[in-house]
Amino acid sequence: MNQRILFFLSITIIAVGIVGIALQKKPQPEEEAVVPSSSQPVEHTILIAKSLRSIKSGDTLERSDYQMIPVKVSSELNDPRDISSLSASDGLRGFMVKNDLKKDEVIIPSSVVSPNSPDFMKEMLSENEMPYAFPVKEIDDYLLSTLRVGDKVSLYIKIKETDRYKESRVVLDETPFNNEGSGSRRTDKNTQPLYTINQIFEQLTVLESKRKEKDENSNESRYGTNSSYAGTIILRLNKEQLAKLRVIENVGEIFLLPAGSRTDKSLKRIRMDEVLPMLRSKREIRSLKEVRGQQ
Repeated sequence: MNQRILFFLSITIIAVGIVGIALQKKPQPEEEAVVPSSSQPVEHTILIAKSLRSIKSGDTLERSDYQMIPVKVSSELNDPRDISSLSASDGLRGFMVKNDLKKDEVIIPSSVVSPNSPDFMKEMLSENEMPYAFPVKEIDDYLLSTLRVGDKVSLYIKIKETDRYKESRVVLDETPFNNEGSGSRRTDKNTQPLYTINQIFEQLTVLESKRKEKDENSNESRYGTNSSYAGTIILRLNKEQLAKLRVIENVGEIFLLPAGSRTDKSLKRIRMDEVLPMLRSKREIRSLKEVRGQQ
């Protein structure tokens, strides 16, 4: 009896040992690496624009009017300040401001109108304003290439004056004006024609710049038969400015020049004898000598 018990115990021990050896040789499954979850959202960079001065409604933005600032925000948020979709290589230059802006105020996309928008000209003009088409001559073709929508220009007029030696005032020459200066028919020896340039308006806004287009079936320009014109520049004028321009437009030659920034000092008036002193009259030279002698 004891021998049977010992025999079964031996068999059991051997079986348990074999099973243990087999289990040790079986490869254990690898534990999956637990990736700790991050609570921080993914960030991306947006562009916001901040005004550097107070800007009135209807003004167009210049490069000196605002500052572009990159800001990192969560990618899950749709930030209303982001102007990345509006800003091109030139930023917001030429964009029209719809509402008054204070200094250091953020410029949001809904507060400006792009120059490429079909509603741009409509938004730009108030009830008292209207577009004025300024013809650009071939010699001034560079204006069509350099001026963009929203740029500022100044209007000047070149006129011919007559300096009467016997009088202390300068009056307009009554003869027709032409660019070659051959319009004078005066024979008075006491008169000398002088050319002066006077500023009419400054800081006028460019609404559009258009080159001359030709009809496929005609050699004539859509702006007329005068081939000396390269195109037109559409300016924003109020009714008073337009009325003044109509009064003087036949007095002399009207031309425009880029106005630069608002802080630049623009040319107001210049006389021909200021550029060429040798053209001054004897009376003027004598007066200058007397003034210098008194000094």
